[in-house]
Amino acid sequence: MRCGGLVIGAMLFVAPSAVAQRAAMTQQVFDEHGLPVLVANPVPDGGRGRVVAWRMCPPGAACQPVAVDGADDRSIEPGDVPAGTSFEVDVVAESGEKTTARSTPWLGRVSATSVPTVTGALRVGRLVRPVRASWSGGWEADRDLLRIEACASATGRRCETLSAQGEDPPTCPGGAAVLGRRYTGWWVRAVDRRIAADAAFAGVGYDLPRDIPLARPSQTTVRSELVGPVLPARHGFVECAKPQERRDQTAGADAPRRHQGRRPRDRQRPPQSAPNRPTALTTRGSRSASAIRPT
Repeated sequence: MRCGGLVIGAMLFVAPSAVAQRAAMTQQVFDEHGLPVLVANPVPDGGRGRVVAWRMCPPGAACQPVAVDGADDRSIEPGDVPAGTSFEVDVVAESGEKTTARSTPWLGRVSATSVPTVTGALRVGRLVRPVRASWSGGWEADRDLLRIEACASATGRRCETLSAQGEDPPTCPGGAAVLGRRYTGWWVRAVDRRIAADAAFAGVGYDLPRDIPLARPSQTTVRSELVGPVLPARHGFVECAKPQERRDQTAGADAPRRHQGRRPRDRQRPPQSAPNRPTALTTRGSRSASAIRPT
């Protein structure tokens, strides 16, 4: 038993072997114009090495150097390059060892081949869902962020966000939204924003979905025509997720569902008892689903 203990103790003090630095394509993304952007770094420690060269490799042709802004330039924006083009990057570690990384093939400029659509009954209390657009180009495994927006008129006057994937507060699964009474007579559209699988960004927390800024159309963000108008309620409201708390029975049939810990606005409380709710800085993908009720 003592020998076994000594063996275990010795194993605990064995120094881990050093991990060699190497080149890596850390991001393959695209800008709002649908054109490629690549980022490379030494890994696992980005501070122990430098990028010394980039090359563009068109399909069926030899690789050509890519001009960069200066030494250790870790990103490139090569412009509108042919589909099938790959990219290479050379990294030199502190030890002097040079390694090369190669991207997956670029599939061409990102373009929508069809616009998104809205499904579901256009009636207060019903659930409407955005259906993704069809796309060409970009990188392998690109994905979509879907939204529902509503406008007070068929011409697009006074519009609001009803749901937005990747934003806070969370929305119904798939970017769906329950139409609240405030949207009676309004018109609805779907929005699809195309993003790369490697895309990473921070998001701002909002109290209500309608506080989220409207999507701005671009090469990578497209929207449907407005459909409507939204008809008055015929039955009760549907739920898009399991409620987190019981509904206030005194607030009326169209009371909004609140996050836990937040009081309904029509309940009077002394100022000192009001909860402190600062706007939170969040990262996408870190939230859990919660119930959303129309407002």
